[in-house]
Amino acid sequence: MIATKYTQSVQKTISSGGKITLYAGVTLEIASVALLIVGIFVNLYVLFAFIGVLAIGALLCQIYYSLTIEYNYNFTDDALIITKKDVRLRRTTLLTVKFDSVLKYEIFSDCVNKEDKNYMAYNDDPLNKALTFKMADGAEVRMLFSPDDYLNALICEKLKIEEI
Repeated sequence: MIATKYTQSVQKTISSGGKITLYAGVTLEIASVALLIVGIFVNLYVLFAFIGVLAIGALLCQIYYSLTIEYNYNFTDDALIITKKDVRLRRTTLLTVKFDSVLKYEIFSDCVNKEDKNYMAYNDDPLNKALTFKMADGAEVRMLFSPDDYLNALICEKLKIEEI
């Protein structure tokens, strides 16, 4: 078991598109029940429509349930561990960054690239930081996150750099 010295939670808001996905999924699932009732009395083709509408509704609900609502930054003696919590409150470990593999730690001031690991709550927050590190395969990766003042001080102390 890893001893965590500090944990910061960052809430991420669910967009209106995510909420619309849930509402559309539930509406389609309810409509599929109506199709089932009609299909029993009309013909077999309406039952096939029931299956299709139910499947699309379930898929939309699953997309909503996989949305991230919270990131956790766990500071340990030798690593920074990033976990996420989804709508169903399931935790998943996304990334573990060993401090001896860190190349650069700086204020995030440019745009988010497709290759970046984005674990920020809000992209336009001036307190966002970028941590560049080397993966086990030798590739350089930039992680974007939103540490508070205390976590920032802990990371700067661990990396032996002046506080940014």
